[in-house]
Amino acid sequence: MEQEPKKFKSAGTPQEVKEYRAELALALEGLGVPLQTFLLANDKTRFPMSEASLYRHVQSLRSGRPPLSAEKHAGRPPTLSNEQQAVLAGAILCSKDPVDLEWAQAWIMRNFNANVSVATVSRILGGLHLSRRLLGGRALPKDATFESYVQEYYEFVLARHKDGWFQYNPRKIVCVDFVTNSRRLERQTTFQVIRSKQKKISAPKPKYTNSYLVAVCLEDVGQYPALMFTYDPFFDPKGTHAQRVKFLCQKWNIARDRIVYQKSAATYCKESSDQVAHFKDQYRAELRGTRVFHDAGNSFKIRGDYVLADGADRHMLFPPMTHGELSVLDNKLFAVAKNQWKSERPVSNFSEQDLYLLWCIDWATKEAIRSYWNQNFMLAVEKPSLQLAADFLKGKNNSARHLEEDYISAYEEWKHNRGEVIEEEELQALESNLDGVYWTK
Repeated sequence: MEQEPKKFKSAGTPQEVKEYRAELALALEGLGVPLQTFLLANDKTRFPMSEASLYRHVQSLRSGRPPLSAEKHAGRPPTLSNEQQAVLAGAILCSKDPVDLEWAQAWIMRNFNANVSVATVSRILGGLHLSRRLLGGRALPKDATFESYVQEYYEFVLARHKDGWFQYNPRKIVCVDFVTNSRRLERQTTFQVIRSKQKKISAPKPKYTNSYLVAVCLEDVGQYPALMFTYDPFFDPKGTHAQRVKFLCQKWNIARDRIVYQKSAATYCKESSDQVAHFKDQYRAELRGTRVFHDAGNSFKIRGDYVLADGADRHMLFPPMTHGELSVLDNKLFAVAKNQWKSERPVSNFSEQDLYLLWCIDWATKEAIRSYWNQNFMLAVEKPSLQLAADFLKGKNNSARHLEEDYISAYEEWKHNRGEVIEEEELQALESNLDGVYWTK
């Protein structure tokens, strides 16, 4: 049966109307009319438009550019989706061979069946280099700027100050997120003659990737010990290593029921809604009446409903663009725990190392966790300001490290969904570098 072509809200809208509408929305915003209110009113006219288009057009005007400059082909879909672009970047980083534009062009044709020119490939890679246009469902508009990033971060923080979110039992204010035991970005180092050919070192590779579900409170007293989900048979409670796991759990004070083993032929245990449901069942009493933060990932939903919203006093999603700054787990408990894990983990075997990561997550003190909340949400400030938000974000090291991690994670999941694994040990960045200018201007 032939499908009807997809209809877009703004289809048939004259270009002059689009430009005038963006200018009017910006002018009204300056007089105190929120863009959302303008959008609701505009949708009652003959020329409705999507929220994303309005915000993109207005942002272009704020940056001194024409609102439609990036829309030479109105309604034309991008050559690659944001998810595909992230996968492409991950494939480039994981390539053991030198990469150039022709390599990327051929890879796109082979894997996405898209015939693109070298110039288009260059533009795609340029966008990945200059913005955080990555992560499935979490892409930035291509023309996002530091100013718009700060604005979104500031507005979210200010709103939580105004709505009394933190005027509540601090043991009932919770941030929830996932992390993995991925070692993809780790490097081995040695000494060799300067300018000599890079030495190749053979080393064992970890086979299993686990998912860890973590939750911490504003006043954290260990209400939600993290859970580890794994397909690694080392953790089979009826397996040959059961006594060794029991010993390690006692040694590191880890309750055995925090290790959730599922028998599977797969090796990559990615985050899922089943894991969130298990977490809720295990901590149902503790979660009742909480105020919960988490990102907008699909793993937190079952049939369109957010699992942790049920029974919560309030439930709030981090905005996609700035959630990495706001989450006290992404910024920065996970980084602290992983740094400790890399420096202290046992060398005996990878499975024991993976259990030790659970201990490293537990190691975070309540004072440290409170400091992350204070920093990310400006809780020590009586009244947050846009300038304070800008100063805070400018002081952070928004390096290419985060881009690398996100791109490689996207690529690894894409390979997993195809029944494949990443074989290459060495990760190579493009010659054009991923650690150049972070923000578009």
